[in-house]
Amino acid sequence: MELSSKEHCHLADALTLLQRGAWRAFEDELWIAFGDRWEHVKNMLVQHQHIALRGQWKDEPALTERGQVLLQRLTSRPQAAAG
Repeated sequence: MELSSKEHCHLADALTLLQRGAWRAFEDELWIAFGDRWEHVKNMLVQHQHIALRGQWKDEPALTERGQVLLQRLTSRPQAAAG
């Protein structure tokens, strides 16, 4: 999935929220950034093992070790390129 520079920034913001344990705010940020595609983005993150679904009903996303690496890559991008 190709993302624009602006979408990279939003994804980094969302993953940062998830890193802090704010999984509902994470989903809100995805919805704001990606609109109707937000669930597709979330599913891609699960498929690529950047997040794992936890909780009683497997509906609470949590950042994985691979997700930490992705977040680090997204936040280390030069600000000029990040939008």
